[in-house]
Amino acid sequence: MTNTDVLMDNVDRLVASGKAVISGDRSVISSTVQAAIRSGQSSTFYVSREQGIAILRWYWTPRLIAETGLKSVPEQEIAKIEKELDVQVTGQCFSNYLECPNGHTYGAYEFIQQGVGEHGPEFIKGAIAAKNTSIIRVNPSGWEVCRICQMMIITGGHYYSLGDGRYYCCRGNG
Repeated sequence: MTNTDVLMDNVDRLVASGKAVISGDRSVISSTVQAAIRSGQSSTFYVSREQGIAILRWYWTPRLIAETGLKSVPEQEIAKIEKELDVQVTGQCFSNYLECPNGHTYGAYEFIQQGVGEHGPEFIKGAIAAKNTSIIRVNPSGWEVCRICQMMIITGGHYYSLGDGRYYCCRGNG
């Protein structure tokens, strides 16, 4: 089986499941992601690292960083993620920190913990370790859930960029 056969087999399976595969030059992909962000509709884009970094740089303005409280994830939190969740963190990570109704903190650790519970550890490990792909969650539709008391956090929104922009989110205020 050739690489083209494998690629088309994967494309065919994705399309059969109701997904779409879009190919275009950099400006088309960038414009499509930006339009999705502005629309407020939820989608996920799997783009080249180069495209992912370009969109990340366009989206994260100094104003938005200040408004969301995005900051570098501390080394001790990364160590906790790696030790307790068995997820190797590659590269720089950013997160904002939310407070649940009972006063608990929700940040990068809790987000990855929730992701492991919802999607399985292999998906999360693969998303953060991807060498050639950036996964951009646009206007994520789920709620953050406090891992301590299980309360939904309905104010604000969790923002993150994991593994040097390998996996990050953008919401319709970019």
